[in-house]
Amino acid sequence: MREIFYSFLVSCLIFTIFSCGKTTEENVNDTVSKSNETVNDTVGTVNDSIFGGTDEGSGIIHTKFVKEIIPGDEDSNSANYCYLGADIKQTDDGGYIVAGCYDKKAWLMKTDVYGEKQWEKTYSLGVNIPHRLLAPWAVIQTSDGGYLLASHKGVLKTDSSGTMLWKIKGFPGNAGQDPNYEDVIEHSNGNYYLVGGPVLEQAIMVKISPTGSVLKTKSYGGSCADDIFRAVIESNDGKLIMVGEKTHGNLENSCSFYFRYWKNIWVVKTGKNGVKIWDKDYG
Repeated sequence: MREIFYSFLVSCLIFTIFSCGKTTEENVNDTVSKSNETVNDTVGTVNDSIFGGTDEGSGIIHTKFVKEIIPGDEDSNSANYCYLGADIKQTDDGGYIVAGCYDKKAWLMKTDVYGEKQWEKTYSLGVNIPHRLLAPWAVIQTSDGGYLLASHKGVLKTDSSGTMLWKIKGFPGNAGQDPNYEDVIEHSNGNYYLVGGPVLEQAIMVKISPTGSVLKTKSYGGSCADDIFRAVIESNDGKLIMVGEKTHGNLENSCSFYFRYWKNIWVVKTGKNGVKIWDKDYG
């Protein structure tokens, strides 16, 4: 009986040694292999979708427009490596306009309603790694059928085929300062309004004509760094509503060094030229 018990212990010990003998890399590979099997079982059902992801720790965004994923398709694993985010809007013809970066340049791609690429263009607007790695791109179709593309480096206008008509690099009046645009709209008055920041520690609004003339620049916020507008809309009365983040201090400091952790939601209403009507912060 004792010999049987010892034989059982030895068998358990041998099993444990072999189980623990795998390296970390082998264990990870096993996990990835199982994950890939799961993905391969389901990926064929995905259709007409837009995908994005981030490499943990690298700040690199992988973006691609996927019309249809077919198991075993060589293109199904391709990705556009980009340091910034991306944006997409549906166009008047039912297709899509996609904005982002490609090969360190600003990038636009137009597709039809089925996701088939009609054209793509790159532009020397400027791309780098900002202090916020996920700074977005913003794109809209304008009333003349063209497109307006805004980024942390500037703004450009194209015609309906993607040919650039004009561009403004940097913050108007200070070309060496990035505007960090977050959103853009075309107002019912025909002009474009862009919001973003921080520029000199404050949120910004820039008003631009359809021909690229800067009509107004305004700054908003307090004395703390990193005030930002994230989005803008035209209100029912034709004014502007901008929303973002307003930095504040904590109990020890009027402007905390860790300013990104001390913010309130911030809503500002202005007239068409940026004159503030009211602002509220919540938090």
